[in-house]
Amino acid sequence: MDFPIDVLEARRLLENAEKEGNPERKFNELKEGIDLLELYLDDNPESSEELTTFITNLRRAHTRRLLSQILSIKKIDVETWLQYIVFIITKLKNEVEFVTEQDPELKNNYDEFYHVWSDVLQEILEQYKANSANKAPKASTT
Repeated sequence: MDFPIDVLEARRLLENAEKEGNPERKFNELKEGIDLLELYLDDNPESSEELTTFITNLRRAHTRRLLSQILSIKKIDVETWLQYIVFIITKLKNEVEFVTEQDPELKNNYDEFYHVWSDVLQEILEQYKANSANKAPKASTT
């Protein structure tokens, strides 16, 4: 089967993401590849079943690879971590559910990655709430 250029480009981006060592570049290539696949399907709702299955399998395969690598992502800041988490629970939600049902180790990887920064994020949110409360206008007593 000849694949459309957009699908081939998305596959190239996803393969680059898999090899990328820089967490931000890895995320950007992953996101761009997934976005390109979604855009292609949105623009071509009449795509063949074979192509749709290929795209589904491509998304699942790269989600599997991401979850297998996710704990080895080093030197990641909280902002980049948050981008991964939001992307995983929104754009890759169905794929994550599918692959983690089949492979408990991938589920453990995802859960551990999620919890790596969750305490830090909770602390940041608490500080934000406290700062916001301190900056709230005081009621006038006059």
